[in-house]
Amino acid sequence: MGGHKGAQALEQWAQRPAVVWSCFQECLGCSVNPLQSPKPSPANLILQQISVNYHEAVMAAAGSQAEKSFRETVDSRDFYYIVEGAVATGIPEAMTIAGKTSMEICKDTYEKAKATIAIGTCATYGGIQAAAPNPTGAKGVADFLSQDAGIANPKVINSPRCPGNADDTVAILLYVLVKKQLPELDSLCRPMFLFGQLIRDNCERRGHFDSGEFVEVFGDGGSE
Repeated sequence: MGGHKGAQALEQWAQRPAVVWSCFQECLGCSVNPLQSPKPSPANLILQQISVNYHEAVMAAAGSQAEKSFRETVDSRDFYYIVEGAVATGIPEAMTIAGKTSMEICKDTYEKAKATIAIGTCATYGGIQAAAPNPTGAKGVADFLSQDAGIANPKVINSPRCPGNADDTVAILLYVLVKKQLPELDSLCRPMFLFGQLIRDNCERRGHFDSGEFVEVFGDGGSE
């Protein structure tokens, strides 16, 4: 979905869609990428198109004011949830915000959100925090919800890469907002409209591969 068309579509809303953005075990790279996105620009997206009611790194409020905004938005059940970073399940206290663990925050917020998007390798598969010996028990959002929170087949949109790709994040959010439904997902819960094809499918030399035409040495007939 093009940035211009996406911005136009979002302008149709009289009330800006609310977004809650959790930062768990991560490096903040998945937040930095969208903030550098040119289409739509961060200022246009965050200040005019959607309402980021909670994000520890970019919101003006802090302390009790930030927690108040978070609680009011989540309790409204009229918001979209974006998760960045892995959930700490082995040592829950290793990741706490306002006295609550990432496990508590993630489960409660997921259950009340209109849609949940996990961005970046940490939020989707655990990331570097999940590398052996993984002392904090870091897990991706979907794995945490299904394995630890007792939620069967959680509906989480995975947007992997490290860091999460800015265009992917914006495209998924716009898709959900515009169509008001989750996109078709593959076996890894990734949107088919972004991950449905392999890079090689669009290679201009793919036809030669399919025909068994290979260059064996420089200058041979296969290079013509």
